[in-house]
Amino acid sequence: MIRSILSWSTALLVLCSGLLASCDDKDEGGGGNPPAPSVTLAVGDAASNTLKFTLTLSDADKCTYVCTKSSEAVPSAEKILADGKSVTASGLITIGDLEPSTTYRLSAVASNGKVNGKVETIEHTTSAPDVHPAVVLTPGTPTSTTLSFTAALTDPETAAYV
Repeated sequence: MIRSILSWSTALLVLCSGLLASCDDKDEGGGGNPPAPSVTLAVGDAASNTLKFTLTLSDADKCTYVCTKSSEAVPSAEKILADGKSVTASGLITIGDLEPSTTYRLSAVASNGKVNGKVETIEHTTSAPDVHPAVVLTPGTPTSTTLSFTAALTDPETAAYV
């Protein structure tokens, strides 16, 4: 009798532990949606005929971008992917052969395999010819031990900060 109760208890314990393990909340990779690829854009230096932008990719294996005048319509993701230039890592890009004193729009789409993110845009203006160098500081996110900023330079030869 005691042996029978122990056998049934053991079987019940094994059954309960199997049921609890099957109710685990972890995503085993079967049905969860992967994060959408994205790109963050930031303006960089400006000169009379060039603009610099920083692209930061997240959950993406590539990013495709186009640069158009800001007066033109924002291109669709399909148009950007078909006509744009692609990069495979975050970094600084330089757009050249631009007109002075003109505002341009950088439009970019990040992708990961066949999954495309949404179109991100940012505008930046080339400087007028023969403009004196200038620095525009944009504050970053301060912490208790660091202070960050972005320095956008207009027609610089060199720049330094302390």
